[in-house]
Amino acid sequence: MGLREEETGLKQFFVCQVFIVKTINGRSTIALLEAFHLSNIEEAIRKAERMNEAQHIVGSIAFSIFVDEEAGEYGEMTNINQFGSVPSLEGL
Repeated sequence: MGLREEETGLKQFFVCQVFIVKTINGRSTIALLEAFHLSNIEEAIRKAERMNEAQHIVGSIAFSIFVDEEAGEYGEMTNINQFGSVPSLEGL
């Protein structure tokens, strides 16, 4: 049986991260555009899917992460779903 969020200080966040192609000095790379914090993973997946349909977006990812805000500690990001071209989570 796991500990509840109130007992550990951990909170789970659900995020949709959006990516664009950025060109600097003739070199193109995938860059972060915007992150959206959602209330649950289903909303994060739907947002990522919708955002990926925009013309200027090259990819989006829905992920979750546990954060201890008081201690300033972040857990590993867990990739839930991705659309289009996105870098690995280690690169974020």
